[in-house]
Amino acid sequence: MGNRASWLKNFAFLLMALTLTTCSAWADAGEVTRVIASNDNMRPAGTSANGTVRIHLVAAAGDWQPEGPRSPRLRVAAFGEDLDSLVTPAPLVRVTEGSDVIVQITNALTEPLHVHGLVTHPASNDVVITVAPAAMREVRFAAGSPGTYHYWATTSGKPMNLRSAFESQLGGGFIVDRRGERPHDRLFVMSEWDDRVNRLDDNPQPGDKRVFTINGQSWPYTERLHEVVGERAQWHIVNLTLVAHPMHLHGFYFDIAGESNGLKGVSYTGARMKHAVTQLIAPGSTLDMAWTPERPGNWLFHCHIVGHITPGLRFWETPGSSDHANHAVHDAKEAMTGLVMGIEVTGEAAAHATSTMPTRHLALTMFKREGFWKPEDGFGFAMGEGENEPRAEDVTVPGPPLVLVRNQPVEITLTNHLPEATAIHWHGIELESYYDGVPGFSGSSVSTTPAIGPEDSLTIRFTPPRAGTFIYHTHSHDEHQLASGLYGAIVVLEAGETFDPARDHIVLLGMQGAKDTITYQRFPVVVNGRSDVTIPFKAGVPNRVRIINITTNFGGLNVSVLGNNEPVSWRMVAKDGAAVASEAQFEEPALRRQITVGETSDFIVDAPARGVLWLDVKRAGGEWVQQVRVPIVP
Repeated sequence: MGNRASWLKNFAFLLMALTLTTCSAWADAGEVTRVIASNDNMRPAGTSANGTVRIHLVAAAGDWQPEGPRSPRLRVAAFGEDLDSLVTPAPLVRVTEGSDVIVQITNALTEPLHVHGLVTHPASNDVVITVAPAAMREVRFAAGSPGTYHYWATTSGKPMNLRSAFESQLGGGFIVDRRGERPHDRLFVMSEWDDRVNRLDDNPQPGDKRVFTINGQSWPYTERLHEVVGERAQWHIVNLTLVAHPMHLHGFYFDIAGESNGLKGVSYTGARMKHAVTQLIAPGSTLDMAWTPERPGNWLFHCHIVGHITPGLRFWETPGSSDHANHAVHDAKEAMTGLVMGIEVTGEAAAHATSTMPTRHLALTMFKREGFWKPEDGFGFAMGEGENEPRAEDVTVPGPPLVLVRNQPVEITLTNHLPEATAIHWHGIELESYYDGVPGFSGSSVSTTPAIGPEDSLTIRFTPPRAGTFIYHTHSHDEHQLASGLYGAIVVLEAGETFDPARDHIVLLGMQGAKDTITYQRFPVVVNGRSDVTIPFKAGVPNRVRIINITTNFGGLNVSVLGNNEPVSWRMVAKDGAAVASEAQFEEPALRRQITVGETSDFIVDAPARGVLWLDVKRAGGEWVQQVRVPIVP
């Protein structure tokens, strides 16, 4: 009787597919409309009984509005558990290790469907399941090892990073839980709608219209997350977009517990576990991260590539979007889009001992330097301390390094003499939400951080709790401001240490003005604001190299230090300001170390007694974007 019921069910699904293939064609003609909903990945698909999980997936066309009710409807293919529940990302496949999995796939599209990732994990090779139009196929496999994976499909047979707009939403998360455990966690799947001709080129071009989403929605329509002070948050991130994303968490460090390429992964424990505020996630990769909120307030988690969160990619215009001086433009809800999530942390911050060190009083004033980028204007900072006021003639582009001391309170007065509003984010610094620098969002429902208008001021207060390398930069997410130089390095030292520029070197990678975010000329990257910089190393002693990538759209820059055309050795001692455990430090060739946007990495280089080294900065494809001469001096 059971076999007969199963046969009847399969026949019904096949009949449905045959019928709805015609409906799919009607829908393309506008006669039938199916709405594709966003999937919060809170509920696993299918049913589970006696160690077997059964899932039915149907692929069909529908209409999707990832940018809210005002946005156009995008015609895409999507998966659902039936035709009335199409979702993006696709239904969550979540099973326990030791389970057997049975997936039935019905293709209600007019094209063949090629499904990837429905395999036993870990897998060295993918298995592709092809389902003809109006057909159904069944696949059976064992769940395999615990981890975060994904599955995806294409109607064109293309690789994941070349899929067209129509097939771009055919993919979802696949989690295998450890037997006996079901953690309190969340899954976030990033997807992209993109109809450009050259989808391998991530350089933004005038007129580009792309949609980046998290769990099917684009900021400000992404889910608002709620976390509690002191309670561990565990997140799984899956990148099903066409490009890599450096994901940045404001205000807190997170632990990187595991990574995968979608088929097989690696986990980290103890000294091997990395701590970060920014982590690059390659296309087709996954990240397991965990963090513990320590302070209440509003915080962001977002991609740090400006081109992936700029409102310029929207299909609808934001009021005032072309007016740089308009304060509303710099409100987070209007000045960002795409891969952004807001987090509200509630609860009371843990009590900390009050510092006995005196508060330092600094002033940073923003000025314009006309024609600095020839012919573009540059934006920069002048610094003063105590009674010494910043002077316009002392402005530097980018801003001067801020050398602070761990556990010493600092008060920084920001004054804006630019012709437009802005806001400054203290990247990697653990501080109160109000001072985090996201206008219209940082703070709380009672009081949020304002944009700093022309001739306005705002005072920021924080006490850096750890020594390391950090960044201050504009967070209006105006591509023009960041590329123009509105950023600088922060170095936090231990009490009693002094900053010795002869053997402690800042390598601050930025852009040569806003024009280069579009044209990408051969040397668009500047080091410390210059294209011809020289950084001398002190001979015969360890030199600390603090590398910071605060470019706009260079998701990964490969940095090497060479001598006689061979890499020297270096040792990584910190990432994003967090010290690397001594047992995890090791000497390695200083060759093609990737530093992503919003990331800082500190290395120790034992300089030779004499000679010249070269610090090369290249794109992943091997294109030089900058080369720094490093003479060895006594």
